[in-house]
Amino acid sequence: MLPLKKWTAMATLFAITTAGSQAQVSDALHRAEKYFEQEDYYNSLPLFEEAIFKGEDLVNANLKAGMCLLFLSKPEKGLEHIKKANNPQNEVNPNYQFWLGRAFHLSMKIDSALRCYRKYLVVASQKDDYRKGVEELIGQIHRTEIHFLSGDKSPYDVTNLGESINSPFTEHSPIVSKDGQILVFTSRRPLFANEVPEADGQFTSKLYYSTRQDGGKWSKAIPLHPRSKNKIQFTSVQWIDDKLIVMSPEHAGSLWEIEREGNEFKDPVLMKSEIPGRYFKPDGNFNPTMERVIFANNSLFDGTYDLFMVERKTEAKWSKPWKITKNINSPDDEIAPVWLEDGKTIVFSSKGLKGLGGYDLFKTVYDHETRTFTEPENLGYPINTPGNDTHYFENNKGRSIFVSSARAGGLGGTDIYLLKPSEEAFSRKKGDHHDHW
Repeated sequence: MLPLKKWTAMATLFAITTAGSQAQVSDALHRAEKYFEQEDYYNSLPLFEEAIFKGEDLVNANLKAGMCLLFLSKPEKGLEHIKKANNPQNEVNPNYQFWLGRAFHLSMKIDSALRCYRKYLVVASQKDDYRKGVEELIGQIHRTEIHFLSGDKSPYDVTNLGESINSPFTEHSPIVSKDGQILVFTSRRPLFANEVPEADGQFTSKLYYSTRQDGGKWSKAIPLHPRSKNKIQFTSVQWIDDKLIVMSPEHAGSLWEIEREGNEFKDPVLMKSEIPGRYFKPDGNFNPTMERVIFANNSLFDGTYDLFMVERKTEAKWSKPWKITKNINSPDDEIAPVWLEDGKTIVFSSKGLKGLGGYDLFKTVYDHETRTFTEPENLGYPINTPGNDTHYFENNKGRSIFVSSARAGGLGGTDIYLLKPSEEAFSRKKGDHHDHW
């Protein structure tokens, strides 16, 4: 499936047909278009909104503002703008019908999305390069609507962890201490007032943590790094007992341990391990006995991320990494693998396996004797949505599930959500790991 940003070419074509009549383009609109072309939607959005406020190029500005909001994971607001970009000509404009359908789709208004996608196929040329992609989106809707057609109550209560954890920027990689009292996660929000954003308008990734309060609420998250005398930048790996394992991308990668004292952390200490830290960039995870690591690696051949395994041979020596089977690794990205407590089940995120849209979370079971994996199973709705769903984490033997998700109703970017399974769903999951969750 083509990633959402691959469809920006359609908006460029659309803009040519709507903006050409304007004799002059304001400076704000010109800068908005430039940021948009650079995929910096954080900075282009307010400039398009300024143009809308001034009444400039309303069809194009509303469409682009709506698209920015889709890319920033605010589909409901994006849908409002894209609706305002409609006019009689757009009723038969395939580019407009696609973006209207995409806004409906990401807002979970699947019947309306389906109508727009089908209209796209009617009005678009048979030689249109995007027809196959739209047909795949229709397939995603059919896989999503199974849940709604059944009429069953959702097996999970889904909660956005709110402004104490999430921000208008991306939050991901939630990991919770064994006692459930500390949540560590990564955020791309700014830490300092004069901090310079990266090319996409977000900021350098940083580790934050929050403590669980009475009543189950989480405290306002604070940065982990400034609490340490060590100024090395870290990314989280996982909790092992009461130690937080982190990785430093510096010096070809190294693993560090941070001991916990109650709800506080000591300074990081270099971890005594022969395993190369590079296996944990961007995503790597030890199994419970620390004898195996499954990790994502960017292939030099096709530029996508695939999953690899490495196993301990002796106390001081690890095997060479090997790429796991093709039924797991698709032609697109597989990322964020994590071992569950049984030491056999792996949950990972895939953009290429058949799902509900974007990245979806799947599970597979590993047999270390045969080095084989069961056929990956999609974890289904509401764990997965039409947006990106990644970085699965279980706590309290699966009674609390944390995911990073770009779903409708979020604060922006990907947010961290808590899913609580019903007793029936929990019993089914506990009784048989091969059941659909």
